[in-house]
Amino acid sequence: MVFIVISIIIALLNSEVIHVLGKPFNYQWLYYSDFLKSTDASKAMGASVGWEFIAGGILILLSVIPLTWTLYHLHNKKSFIIPAAIVISLAIIFFSKTDPAVSRLKTVNPVFYFVSSLNSSGGWLTTGKNLIKGSEFEMKNADSVQEKYATAFKQSKVKNVILFVLESTPAEYVTCYNQNIKATPFLDSVKHHAAIFDAVYAHTPATNKSMVSLLCSVYPYLSFKSITVERPDINLPSITSQLKGYGYRSAFFNSGDNRYQNAEGFLKNRNFDEVQDFRDNPCDKSIFTDNRYSKDNLDGIDDSCLSVRFFNWVKKDTSKPFFSMMWTFQTHYPYFPSGKPIDFGVANPSLAKYLNALHRADETLKQLVDGLKKEGMFESTLIVVLGDHGEAFGRHGQTTHAGGIYEENLHIPLLLINPVLFSGERLGYVGGISDVAPTIFSVLNKSAPKDWQGENLFAVNRRKRVYLFSPYSDYLFGFREDNYKFIFNGSDNTVALYDLKTDPLESNNIADKQPGYVKGANEHLQAWIQYQADYMNTHLATSANR
Repeated sequence: MVFIVISIIIALLNSEVIHVLGKPFNYQWLYYSDFLKSTDASKAMGASVGWEFIAGGILILLSVIPLTWTLYHLHNKKSFIIPAAIVISLAIIFFSKTDPAVSRLKTVNPVFYFVSSLNSSGGWLTTGKNLIKGSEFEMKNADSVQEKYATAFKQSKVKNVILFVLESTPAEYVTCYNQNIKATPFLDSVKHHAAIFDAVYAHTPATNKSMVSLLCSVYPYLSFKSITVERPDINLPSITSQLKGYGYRSAFFNSGDNRYQNAEGFLKNRNFDEVQDFRDNPCDKSIFTDNRYSKDNLDGIDDSCLSVRFFNWVKKDTSKPFFSMMWTFQTHYPYFPSGKPIDFGVANPSLAKYLNALHRADETLKQLVDGLKKEGMFESTLIVVLGDHGEAFGRHGQTTHAGGIYEENLHIPLLLINPVLFSGERLGYVGGISDVAPTIFSVLNKSAPKDWQGENLFAVNRRKRVYLFSPYSDYLFGFREDNYKFIFNGSDNTVALYDLKTDPLESNNIADKQPGYVKGANEHLQAWIQYQADYMNTHLATSANR
């Protein structure tokens, strides 16, 4: 009886986990969620398990207990009763018409699934064949910039850089990528001063991994573990360490909490002069908090404080060029909108709340640009606006962000704003978040470190493929090339291929129709996996021996 009750409770909880993660619970997500202390899916699951869920579960248990008692006593009289009940139950499940993907996941034993995830050793990293030499990363392309940009960058007086990171923001909710969503009207109004990149991706749908890729121009560590936690002192050149040699001052401002996944430890090893988060609050703004998660590093302040802190800092020394990162907070789950609510015409209440929070980030960007104009620094400053990863609101059976590598998880906005250099051009080059750093150095007319994996997005002969990875549900690997998105599931050895031109929502897997492409895609992907594992392991070992 006790076993049956426990099994029912686990099954009920598993149904909610699948709703959020798209998969049963596993050790990789347990690690990512800081053992249920972080701010992502663990909180979404907590919100899902409300009174209605609990009441429904109690009713199911109250109905199952007498049924089990009856079956038990009938079984004592007729030994075939329980086997017959099991057969009938299985038949009902087998012949029921349900979504095959959801059906498969909800019938997986969640206990066995979790235990098996403990033994996920990463056998997909090797294929028995050395494919590293087939990786395009083996040879560094020369940084051959298009002539019009090369001339403009050499002649410009741009010297300052602001990296404005929109937390949990996919391209589809930014107005200049989707005119049906009006959450970022200011950014849309300055797009004529920008170069807008239409096919740029976060490599992994997680802030901690994107922070490393963005600052150090590297593809991610192919593990559910985090560099910021395990090796915050890893010996990788960063934007800040390199600009320090050119006399730059640098600062990092976060509206949220830098303690998450030990971001503050990683940042302090990147040569920033100033690192602040919501605890350094000169704006007299109320702290956003949720009493349910008061001990979970979920607190933050209004994003509008970012521009106040930036100008307080930059005015202390105007004799040096500066590099500043500004990281928004309010769009992180469970979303903290401020100001008068705006109706964006969406039915999903969580999405409506999120879009209002995104609108606040847009207002903060306006404050920043207005302030730069007032101080006479707009023309001499490159403003880079991007998302650190995406956010899902039900598509592909997932919410929040880290469960998949679909467009909603990884396709991010990227705009380079400067009124002298850019005039609203749309650039379709496929690229990744690791390409941002060398692109910034190209604009500044400075050489990028040879050890950086990313490539200048303005280069003529750059790589045509960007690689993707997520270890937080199944082990997922993939890439975007031209209009194709290829996904390999290393946990169940399945592949998917989507034509994003005709199928932007990735609903039609055409892998079986393109066997030749899939074969070549698998080889490219395995070559990259082997190369990237070797690259990161070498740097981790080098750092350990310093």
